[in-house]
Amino acid sequence: MKKRLLLSLVLSVIMAFGTIVTVMAFERNTQEQQPNFRTFALNGYRSEVTVDVPLELQQMISDDEINAIIRSNNLQGGELITIHEVGVADSQESYFVPYNNIFTSVTDTGNEFELQDMFVTSAAKGQTVRLSREWSHTVSASINSLPLPWSMTGTLGTSVTRRFTVQHDFVGPPESSVNNTREFRVKFFVININWSQNAFINGGDVWRSGTGRRPTRYLSYSIDRRV
Repeated sequence: MKKRLLLSLVLSVIMAFGTIVTVMAFERNTQEQQPNFRTFALNGYRSEVTVDVPLELQQMISDDEINAIIRSNNLQGGELITIHEVGVADSQESYFVPYNNIFTSVTDTGNEFELQDMFVTSAAKGQTVRLSREWSHTVSASINSLPLPWSMTGTLGTSVTRRFTVQHDFVGPPESSVNNTREFRVKFFVININWSQNAFINGGDVWRSGTGRRPTRYLSYSIDRRV
């Protein structure tokens, strides 16, 4: 009888160990299947938010840009941020509209920074909503000092636009979520520029310079939170 009791005990331990291994393997496989989920600390590491960046976008967004989203949205912990789209300005090289043979040089200075964070709409848990009218916002390049008036139009040849049509479905969190609302937002980034011009006009050199900024990208994203 002691042998049977010992055998039963050994079998129970083996079965329990097998269950633990199975659960651990399932959790590991689940994480391996979702490599786009990351956590970011809030409030001195007392709480966290989860950020979902699709694999195809991971090379297009930096931790600084994700932290800019976190800082600007008054997060409390437990939220889920999902990056839906990264839009890049229609010209990565700044330039002026030229006129005749006047030479214009434009260079980026410093790092890109947040210009605007725009609210689009929100959807409750289990809800799908559509806009009553199209939503569109454009950020264009600008200069803060006048160029030579006969050399260009005064605008940079670069801009970025995010547009949502009335056919776009905004889907709220699933019924299984601990969060009960999902808000959709767009964050625009720009970079400062220096520009200069020179030309030979009426027998002499004419030179002028100034500063400005140009858009670099936008991030279209959503935040699942509990309100």
